[in-house]
Amino acid sequence: MGNLLFIVFFYLSCMQVWDSQIFGYMNILNTEKALSYIGKFPKLNNLSCFKFSDLNFECFGIQVFNDKGIESYKSHFINDFYNTLLSHLLCLSSEESGEEEIRDLLLGSI
Repeated sequence: MGNLLFIVFFYLSCMQVWDSQIFGYMNILNTEKALSYIGKFPKLNNLSCFKFSDLNFECFGIQVFNDKGIESYKSHFINDFYNTLLSHLLCLSSEESGEEEIRDLLLGSI
């Protein structure tokens, strides 16, 4: 479990950074560049990082922001993961990607 927990923590932390990058490109209306960036995301166990779903670990409290106090690790970081998935979906939709790619994201992620 220790190794898996390390992977989950690393993965969710990366999602937070990746979402900031995707959103930055979307903010300047460059979804093509955002999709190019998404295409460079690493794979986990030979699967797209968006298909990683092993998020069953014991939750604990963490202070992410000084002004918010202790909050749930899962709540904070899985929320970032959902934001990343939504940003990816918006990019696919605005670039008129194939229905198969959109379906794969919707059905293959959590």
